[in-house]
Amino acid sequence: MKKFIYMIFGFCFISILNSSEKAKVDLAFLQLKIKKEFVNENGETEAVKSLAKKCKALLDCELIVNGREVDPNIIFNENPKTNPTPKKEELKTSELITEQPKQSREATPKGEKDNLVGITDSHNEFRRLKNLPDLVWDDELADYANEWAMNLKKSRKCKMKHRDKNKFGENLAWGKKSNFKAKDVVKMWHDEEANYNYANNSCKGVCGHYTQVVWKNSKKLGCAMAACGDEEVWVCNYDPPGNFVGQKPY
Repeated sequence: MKKFIYMIFGFCFISILNSSEKAKVDLAFLQLKIKKEFVNENGETEAVKSLAKKCKALLDCELIVNGREVDPNIIFNENPKTNPTPKKEELKTSELITEQPKQSREATPKGEKDNLVGITDSHNEFRRLKNLPDLVWDDELADYANEWAMNLKKSRKCKMKHRDKNKFGENLAWGKKSNFKAKDVVKMWHDEEANYNYANNSCKGVCGHYTQVVWKNSKKLGCAMAACGDEEVWVCNYDPPGNFVGQKPY
């Protein structure tokens, strides 16, 4: 008998709860119908564009606003059943998907390392003075240049010598460690501009390093450096190569 009474009491208690929830849905429905707006889960005022009640049973109803289920407690500014979605500015950094910044023209190419950092941009700074397209660092060219730099280190103690039958353009430089940085190497090559006569496409002295730096049709470069004590030899290769006889660099 007691068990039966408990069952009836439990059923009545559940019915009261469901009735209370349905009443909230009904009241929220009426309030939204009059006000035409409400403060949503994100704390923002939202206009009511569509409104409906969806009942699965006599006392089990849902409030549907703008095509989604809305907790009626929100309409009365009470605590909703579920946590509101935090605003974007309240999210932790790990929860945000941020757009990666675009790489600037001065950003370090992926393959440039150690003393070579900045050598591509140093080339491009001078090329831009002539409105020429930027060169792009190429790892395969860099490996090719490193192969020759290591050869010069082992066979010539870092003394310069151009590779025989080279399929790429090539610039070489030699100097003391304390005097050389990537930008200094490229500037030394570019300074040969003083020896170049563009009008008749001729050199007074040496200017081939300069013309390769500003050779318009070259698109990629790769460089390397080898050290022998306090001396260094630098190698840069270019693809396509420049310095074709009878052609101007740009």
